[in-house]
Amino acid sequence: MRTPARRLVLPLLLLTVLSSLLGPLLGPLLGPALGPPGETAAAAAGSAPASFSGFVTSSGSELGIRRLPDGRFGICLDTGPRAWPTAPGHPGVITDPVIGYLLSTRLERARRDPVLAAALWWTVGMTQRLNSRRDLMRSHLADLRRERPAVAAAVERTASGLVREARAYAPRRVGYSVPKPVLRSAGTTGTLSALDLRSAAGRLVPGVRVVVTLAGATFPDGAARHALTTTTRPLSLPWRRIGTGAVSARISYDQVPDHRYRRYPAGPRDQRVATTAGFRHLAARASAPALRVPTLSTQVNLQRARVGARLVDTVTVRGLGSGAGAAAAAIPGAWQLLGPIAPAASATPPAGCGAVDWSRAPVAAQGAFTVTSDGSLTVGATTITATGCYTYRQRLAGSPTTAAVGWTPAGLAEETALAVSTPRLRTRINLQRAVAETDLVDQVTVTGLPTGLGALTTPLTGLWQLLGPVAPDRAGRCTGARWAGAPAASAGSFVVPLSGATTSSGTASLAVGRTRIHTGGCYTYREQLAATALSEAAPWTTAGVAEETAVVAPTQPAVPAHPKVDTGGFRPAVRGRAAARSVALARIGIRAELTGVGFHGSVLPAPLGPRLAGLWTAGASLDALVGTTVVAGHVSDDHDRPGVFHRLRSARVGDRIHTAAGGTGHDWRIVRIRAIDRDRLPRSLFHQDVARRLVLITCTDRVSTSGGGFHYRKNLVVEAVPW
Repeated sequence: MRTPARRLVLPLLLLTVLSSLLGPLLGPLLGPALGPPGETAAAAAGSAPASFSGFVTSSGSELGIRRLPDGRFGICLDTGPRAWPTAPGHPGVITDPVIGYLLSTRLERARRDPVLAAALWWTVGMTQRLNSRRDLMRSHLADLRRERPAVAAAVERTASGLVREARAYAPRRVGYSVPKPVLRSAGTTGTLSALDLRSAAGRLVPGVRVVVTLAGATFPDGAARHALTTTTRPLSLPWRRIGTGAVSARISYDQVPDHRYRRYPAGPRDQRVATTAGFRHLAARASAPALRVPTLSTQVNLQRARVGARLVDTVTVRGLGSGAGAAAAAIPGAWQLLGPIAPAASATPPAGCGAVDWSRAPVAAQGAFTVTSDGSLTVGATTITATGCYTYRQRLAGSPTTAAVGWTPAGLAEETALAVSTPRLRTRINLQRAVAETDLVDQVTVTGLPTGLGALTTPLTGLWQLLGPVAPDRAGRCTGARWAGAPAASAGSFVVPLSGATTSSGTASLAVGRTRIHTGGCYTYREQLAATALSEAAPWTTAGVAEETAVVAPTQPAVPAHPKVDTGGFRPAVRGRAAARSVALARIGIRAELTGVGFHGSVLPAPLGPRLAGLWTAGASLDALVGTTVVAGHVSDDHDRPGVFHRLRSARVGDRIHTAAGGTGHDWRIVRIRAIDRDRLPRSLFHQDVARRLVLITCTDRVSTSGGGFHYRKNLVVEAVPW
């Protein structure tokens, strides 16, 4: 390259002389430049635009691109003494896919990137062999290596990358071809694919802007226009129809690299210059036809039926056409029979289901069918096995040429049937709070009895169960009790009394399940009715319904007016024998075998022995569901040797206590620790109620006497609740 105007020749010659003398100094200063010497300073001052991008060596060798008289940037193809064109010429268009691709995609960016500009000059001239003086090109690059080896290395790396990219993504000699877009329709939705360009090497070309405009449909975000850029992976866009009309897509490919480039011819004194031929614009179209819109109408065979009747629905399809104009393939459909649900109280005979809410109706039966043309068919043949209201509904799936038909409305009069005579149970327990040794009874009301001929000769029999006891919830109520797997406290059968008045009203009442309760906890009744020839079976009522449930507290044992617990020394004391019961507080190393103890007058003594504690026999047992369990243990013996609860003073709120009885274990959490005057121990510690708790008692506050003895002034009381 040379300077573009004659007025710059003399300054350039002077600069060349200076560069030879001051090469080490001027080399770094004349490194990357956006213009030759003289222009760079003017461009930096804002008085003139940069006309060169690349690098200038100390000898004046230029590696880069330069502005042409017509404003374009170009690459010299005759490095050497020939001058840069000074007047606009008439470039020819040369077909060369690699050069066309490189100049289309990189020349504009190289105006602001000197490394890319020099690499593009090297790639076009040397690698693609378009420069007539490649020997001089090698010399210029060698100068740059000597003066700025890092820059030269960057130029060479960039040039290698350009070559690889061009070979991968350059077009064929006739340019890129637009693939035929594929607009697939799946009824109301679809996909648009094949939005790609392929290079001569068969690779997907990245970086091309694609604009898709839809008519009759939108993209998922609701817009009809979508812009994207090609990548090295195939592109595909989902869409959805607006209505059922035809859908079309217009695809525009912008800034497609050209397979040609422009070349300014050499003049008597001017060198040849290569520049970009610009970008191409390509377009394509695709379409999908409008959908056919079928309709469904239906009619059930019976609108009032008995259990055991067979319901069938007739479906008529219109809008698919017939003969040669019908659907090209079978279209799948589905049917459902909803029910049974109870007739509305305000229902009017004969149908009885006109005011029913179908929003949560169960599915009694369902199946599939196919249609290919207009016509009628029967679907949904179902034998009714339970009473109540039933309704049919159907739908058709969409196809590439037909719109889907959603579920027909549930509850249409012509689609609904009522199966009659379903007995129902209403129940209420006599007490919802009780004490052990009280009788529980359930009052059962049966509605929906069979009426009419034969009703008096077909008695209804039922079963009842009293489930329990189960543990109350943490609030001491049965609201959150768990009834799954609950034991049956008692069970039996009953017969619904039938009379003329009963069969005419359809209602009967009776008391069932009288049971004496001995153990505290939660109890609940449930009942069921067996099926007869004129009625459906009524399943077990739900366990734990509030009006069917009682919480039973234990009986209150006799407790002295001023109870005392003697656990400081072995007098008074009782001898005991350990049973298969124990209490342990592992964190502080307590483990005690338990034996039963009771009040001796006003004193509850602890058993003798350093490993035994006393379980108050009148309180709740270890495996009880409700009530208070009291355990007393010595802190020391008369000789001040540690007793079984010697370490209880180290217990903390939150500690875990484990109890075991008969192979069953329970965990407890300490919630309260206090010291109480031994003469003021409250009776409430022994109170039995629905709340479940464990109380451990020993002595504390040791006092020495003048004779060398000692005694304890207070009891240490530890209270815990189930973990």
